[in-house]
Amino acid sequence: MKPLYYLLGIIFLVATFFALATKPSYAQSCPSDCDAGCGVGFVCDYCQRDGDRGPATWNCSRRGCCNRPERCPGESGVCLEAGYHVNNRINCASDPDLCGPTPTRRPRPPTPTSTPAPLPTTGPARPRPDPYVPCSQFREPEFHSLRPYQASPCNQNVDQDALFCGNDLVLVDEFTIVKTFFAPPFYTQWTYSLDGQPIEPVPAENPLEELPCLVCRAGTCVPRIPGPMPGCDPGLNMCSGLGSECVGNCIDNGDGTETCFFNITRVRNIAIDLEGARLPIMGYTEPSLNNEDDPYRVINSVLQNETVEDALKVNEYVSWYLNGVIGRAEYNPPNLDTEEGRRKMTDYSGPLKKLLSFESQLTDRLFEVTRAGVDRHNQIVGCSVAGIPTACYPGGAPRFRLNQAFGRLLQYIPFSSTEDRVGEVEITDYSIQPVLFTGFRILSSSITNQQPAELFFAHMQESYELADLLQKPFSYQGANLDAEAEDSVVPYSPFCDLTTIRSNPGDHLFPGELSATVEYTAQVECTFCIPDPDIPGSLCRCLSGSTADCQPDADYCATDYGPVDCGEGITCGADCGSFPTGQPCDLYLAGATCVPQSWSCVGDFGVGPPPCPAGFRCGTNCSAPLPEQIDLTQECPNTVYVSFRTVTKTPLAEEIWTRLVAGPSSVFRRIFPQIEDAPGRPIRRLWDIPAATSVIYEVLTPGVRVVAGNPGSGRGNVGELYFPHIGGIHEYFLKCIQKTLRPQGFGEGCATGPLPPQIANTGTAGNTGVCGTYNAGPYVPPAPTRGSACEPGVAGWCSISTLTREINVERGLNWSSSQIRLAAIICNGESGGYTNALNDGCVCNRTCDFSIGLFQINALPGRCDGYLDPDAFIARAEAQCPNPGNWSCNSETRTYCCIPKSDAAAQECIDHWTDPDTNINKMITLSHNGTVWDPWAYYGVCF
Repeated sequence: MKPLYYLLGIIFLVATFFALATKPSYAQSCPSDCDAGCGVGFVCDYCQRDGDRGPATWNCSRRGCCNRPERCPGESGVCLEAGYHVNNRINCASDPDLCGPTPTRRPRPPTPTSTPAPLPTTGPARPRPDPYVPCSQFREPEFHSLRPYQASPCNQNVDQDALFCGNDLVLVDEFTIVKTFFAPPFYTQWTYSLDGQPIEPVPAENPLEELPCLVCRAGTCVPRIPGPMPGCDPGLNMCSGLGSECVGNCIDNGDGTETCFFNITRVRNIAIDLEGARLPIMGYTEPSLNNEDDPYRVINSVLQNETVEDALKVNEYVSWYLNGVIGRAEYNPPNLDTEEGRRKMTDYSGPLKKLLSFESQLTDRLFEVTRAGVDRHNQIVGCSVAGIPTACYPGGAPRFRLNQAFGRLLQYIPFSSTEDRVGEVEITDYSIQPVLFTGFRILSSSITNQQPAELFFAHMQESYELADLLQKPFSYQGANLDAEAEDSVVPYSPFCDLTTIRSNPGDHLFPGELSATVEYTAQVECTFCIPDPDIPGSLCRCLSGSTADCQPDADYCATDYGPVDCGEGITCGADCGSFPTGQPCDLYLAGATCVPQSWSCVGDFGVGPPPCPAGFRCGTNCSAPLPEQIDLTQECPNTVYVSFRTVTKTPLAEEIWTRLVAGPSSVFRRIFPQIEDAPGRPIRRLWDIPAATSVIYEVLTPGVRVVAGNPGSGRGNVGELYFPHIGGIHEYFLKCIQKTLRPQGFGEGCATGPLPPQIANTGTAGNTGVCGTYNAGPYVPPAPTRGSACEPGVAGWCSISTLTREINVERGLNWSSSQIRLAAIICNGESGGYTNALNDGCVCNRTCDFSIGLFQINALPGRCDGYLDPDAFIARAEAQCPNPGNWSCNSETRTYCCIPKSDAAAQECIDHWTDPDTNINKMITLSHNGTVWDPWAYYGVCF
């Protein structure tokens, strides 16, 4: 039967080739107007045909020009919800209120009619071919048979994507408010400025939202608002009385300083390039253009000196494992007359060629031919000389495309699409946090003009289609191949700074720009010097930083600022003294006296001794240096972190994970059918591990600085992008299956996911200092539902509604909504809403904590309140501690040890703090009634 199918295949391909070759003579073309083929609410993507002679129509999708204006240039219409449109026509610039800003994504120009200009050989890696190649066209040189058209996907939609967090991007916004004194000698006038522009103080808006009745405007005391002002507080007035003169809306602190409040509005536009983003594990075809110096390389049209061995390809990459190394356009076929060639054919052909029948393989390959120019490029599949396949690179052998392959080149037609798919990195949320929690208050904030960065994922469509083919031989008839993935463990980190990941060199994602506009208004508190007419020298002392003072009795000063506000004839200076007496030098020079060395003299005998003391000179007609200019400017610097939470959209990651590993009909589950938490099971839980790539966040906006992750981490602009499930595919589909199919002792072991975390210790009291033996008490309702990282709890004690009731209603404290939200975020992060949460890290030699309850109050020395023993957790001189006799909790040396005085004392303290009322009361005290969150500074990036 095989020769018959082989012959039929050749006949079919010849007919197909003839039809395509003669298409211009009788085939219809797509209409020039998108409207002719797509209905209301859809947009044209690419031209497709119903058979060889059928009508040509546009492929349509619900993605509008609101998001991708390059698709429908010059059209206009009405924009509807998220990217949809009416009559397929929209010009985003014509209706910005509906459509939002014009994106800055890399344009998709049509193929040029002339030969493209040579690509630059320096700079970031560039796709090949470039620019974008439409699906119905082709262009040489193509890049690689498994990724022929980098960053030129036929399907340009962002869909079938799985979401996963990325490192936070933190915009560091630095600004300084400057006070400048002028009009000497009394310096009673000054100005305030920000970025060189005048700015005026405003009345303080305190946390309780109370406002003064009178404020100072233009030097006169006036009502804050016209007419009656119910609820205003005269005690907060900034001036003495209506109509009286006043200096400004600042508070005189009575010590030569003032406290001023300024409302500032900041607008920052950012554009970020995710340099170096790659997709690991799924496949490898590098190096790309401008990346030729990559030492980790396979043969492609750019370079041919390969360094990645065949074994490494199939062990580390899904694409190479499923496709196999045999039958690629980049390589000569193995010589089956040699042992090496026969072994290569056996070991590196890939599972599909081994499992699928010849007839099935032929059917799948011929199906790919029908897709050429429709939903995949008509790519080169191989080269042949006199019917004998040969490597395409380097060399001038004739090259054959999908619709031209015949004979032995039929085996070179791939089983699947090799197209890129489009994903994104986008901003999902943000928070604004000053470096210091005091003296700075956000009044309003917004982020607009958010534009995701496109990512071009190779091997995802390919792996999805190959997984579908591979899944079927392992599944029973009628099995649901699309059944949802079963439960697995996902690594978690509050700031998506993960350590449980998998990665290896991967193909370039050619990212676009991630951009946004940040705008916020804040009230800033600054302390400045002021002259006090009743206290001469207050400005002298303040402006000099207390290094200078009024010197009424000094003859000279090493640092002499002149009178400033000390009074006429009195110097504001430092290091002052009197002229030496009893040591005249006029014996050496008539009329000479001893003066400080810094003075200048017309007649100069020289420095002493003798005849003058050390540090003095003998001279005539001497004069002191001119007074130094005291710094008449004061700065109030501020640094604000604007934290953007990012998410990566990875196309088809969920589907591939389900089909290869986690689904009930997956390939992996057919080999490991019982995955459960039971003795003897090699894998008790699947670990849904993400993959990661390092990126450099290159800021394209002058004057703006961005760092990755927690601002205090010191990581600079280096961060990571994460791709869901792909690390787990590497762990189980590549490593674990291959180990199982190999002889014993070959390959790495199969990882099992961690058991569910224990929120709290629930044992009974035991021996003093034994880890995990303390009873944290019963959980107190309401039942919690934990929120995501940097978010309040959804339900329970850590939800906004519960804490609003507890703080404002039950305790009558009138906290603002932002204060409640901060408390809820901390509560959710610390305990997840469990009143019996217990971290006995110091007893367990893990951390310097014995923290209890909703807000994890640390009960180490002196923190057991009231009637409780304050020394319940002081380390004693016991042999169990690394440093007997000392407090042995040191994060730097990683020595953690606390010995409770007794189990009874420890348990009493635990019982105290697991009471939610007591825990919340302590949080209110430690936070200074919701104004200072330093005890929970770890969560600063969330604020």
